[in-house]
Amino acid sequence: MATRGRELYRHFDSAKNLLYVGISLSTVARLSQHRRSSRWADDIASIEIERFPNLALAAEAEKHAIIVENPKWNRVHKPFQAPKGLVKKSRRNAWKSKSLNYPFDVSNVARCLRETTALIARTVAFAHHIRLSGGAATDTFVSLVLTMQEAVSADELRMHELFNAQSPETAPRRRFRLITQATCHAPGTVVDQCEFTLITPNWLARLCEESLGRRDDYDLAFERDIQPAIAEFTRLFESLVIETD
Repeated sequence: MATRGRELYRHFDSAKNLLYVGISLSTVARLSQHRRSSRWADDIASIEIERFPNLALAAEAEKHAIIVENPKWNRVHKPFQAPKGLVKKSRRNAWKSKSLNYPFDVSNVARCLRETTALIARTVAFAHHIRLSGGAATDTFVSLVLTMQEAVSADELRMHELFNAQSPETAPRRRFRLITQATCHAPGTVVDQCEFTLITPNWLARLCEESLGRRDDYDLAFERDIQPAIAEFTRLFESLVIETD
């Protein structure tokens, strides 16, 4: 099965200051999204593009570029900086939660996110076209319809693993699903198309903050475990959006 290459792009302003580094199947398509949703897009004066044979190499180059070149508007991979009000809020929540007991492992949230992200990546690798329904910025979930490559069997696809992925437990007796629906295929059948609903990054981040923000170790857990896992999920989600109609 052929792998799909990725483009690593750098956006610069008129003074050649680096604004943003990202990866995409199509820099042109991604630029149009930035024009619609990124407040710094009007400052873009020039773009540099590097091409890589696969997503893994492009993602590693992106991480290195962000760490070394320090683009102004990237957040993932940069040193953690708490947003205004977060430290004060966290201390207040810490005071509220000292009498509470959290007999669960907060790292399970990051672990579930990473495992589900890997399952999604494996599933979409079998597709040659993806259609997305819903708005990433406004909806809690979006629907993905995947048109598969030729001769993909249900045994290879294993959609049941995606649908049954472990749900993150963000508080005692509180879990939320990342995948809410997935088509099921009989073993041994050839799959032409499959569909599943996927949580949006905005809603995922909100659910994590609402529940994990009550922990007295929230700042540490978020920086060490949760933020990198959400960022990994977000990068995959954005690559899916680019491939949609």
